[in-house]
Amino acid sequence: MIKYREGYEIDYIRLIELLAEAGRDDVPTDFKHLSDMVENLKIVVTAWDFDYMVGFASLSGDEEINGKINVMVDNEYKNQGIEKELKTRIDSSLASSFQ
Repeated sequence: MIKYREGYEIDYIRLIELLAEAGRDDVPTDFKHLSDMVENLKIVVTAWDFDYMVGFASLSGDEEINGKINVMVDNEYKNQGIEKELKTRIDSSLASSFQ
């Protein structure tokens, strides 16, 4: 069963793997740079299969005008609704921040 977590509890090694799977060629290999990058994101939601991070979603930029949602799901976990749920949780967190 997939569990979702909001916040900065992240498996950075898995995040690098997910970024590579997504075809990103700008993946930071320096842990400090990657953790700084993540901590500067507005919202972070992760998906976990027990202790294995299978998805990562984030909101970056100015959420009021130019926010950008990025979602990555492990290829073996695609088509299970995880991507949709991650987006929904980002949207919900964003909506609650305006209340």
